[in-house]
Order: sequence, then structure tokens, then C-alpha cells
Amino acid sequence: LKEIPSNIFFKDTECRYIFSTHYWRHLQGAEDPSWDIAGKTDLEIRKDKENAKRAMEQDREIIRTGKGTRYVIQIDQEARTEFLELIKNPVRDDNGKIIGIVGLINDVTEKVLLEKQLEMYARTDMLTGLYNRRYLDEWLKNTLKPEMFPLCVISADCDGLKMMNDTYGHVIGDELIRLTVSLFRVAFPEHAVMFRMGGDEFFIILPNTTYDE
Repeated sequence: LKEIPSNIFFKDTECRYIFSTHYWRHLQGAEDPSWDIAGKTDLEIRKDKENAKRAMEQDREIIRTGKGTRYVIQIDQEARTEFLELIKNPVRDDNGKIIGIVGLINDVTEKVLLEKQLEMYARTDMLTGLYNRRYLDEWLKNTLKPEMFPLCVISADCDGLKMMNDTYGHVIGDELIRLTVSLFRVAFPEHAVMFRMGGDEFFIILPNTTYDE
């Protein structure tokens, strides 16, 4: 079992470990050869107390309901970010009584980072780094909240872009667009939400901003 990359563990109904195939580096004391995980809870052994607390809550819910769970946690330690997938299910005896929890931990960091990168590409304009038109609809639907009002909306474009493209080529036209965005970043406050709608058209939203401001 130690030769497979996944970590398999078993806990009793008090959320205490019975055994674990691997001692992962996020544990306190696991570097000691004599250290043993048996009889300990996540709150006792894990450096990340927030995720330890979440693990205990999930375990108690499994014992209570008899239903398994699957979720991904983020761990930020030692100047690196990792994502672990936890799959946990109840274990029953021959009479159907829950006697513990069996779990599987998979390192899904590479997969999650790839998904985040693809998500960024889907909502970001590659030329300028601003949000794209597609993400505007999502932002208005999911992010815009009443507490952001009053807000100011600015629509802008680059005068003379077509002439610039026709005279000097699209590479120079692209540079004009990038320089315009650089000006936006200097002129607008940090909380401004900026979109490139396409071509030389831009849309800027300033939450909690009055017309005079």
C-alpha cells in the first residue's frame, strides 16, 4: 500500500485514526520514527488547524448520516500551495452498524492548477490581461451585490485604432491597446473591475463610487 501514491486511512467512530498507509508532511511529529498516528484525531496531528477542524466536522457528519463525502482542500505551507482530494465513506459491520470511516487522500495539485489556468483563460483577454466580454455576464450575475452601490460605469475606446493598424500594422495597434490599459491601471483605483469588450472597446466598473468621485 505504501507504494501507491494515494494515502489510505481508517478511523473509528470517535474520528481517531486506526491506521494510515502514509505519513504525509502536513502532520506534526510524523518526522519522528517512533511517532504513531493510531489513536489521534486530525486536530491533534495536523499543522493546518482550519482543515483539521473541517475534517472532524465531515467525519462526524458521516458517522451521523451514514453518507460518504468527497471534497478538495487547499494547503498553504512552506511557501507552496497544494490541493488534496479527500474521499471518505462509512464502514459497517455485518449487522449494518457503522464502525468507522475509510478514506483516501489524493494529491490533485497539478489537476487543480490546470483547471484554474483554463478558467483564467476562459475569462481573461490574453492581449491585455483584463477580463473579457464573456466574463462580464458572469460577473454581473454572480459577483455584483447591492452593497457595491453606488457604482460608476465607464465605456471607452481608442480613437484612431483603425488608422494605426492600416498605417503601421496590427502589432503597433496591439501596443496602443496595451498602453491604453496601462493608463487605465494608473488612472483608476485598485478596486476598479475592467473588461475588454473586443477590439478597442473597454468597460470599467467602479463599485462604491459616486458620479463626482
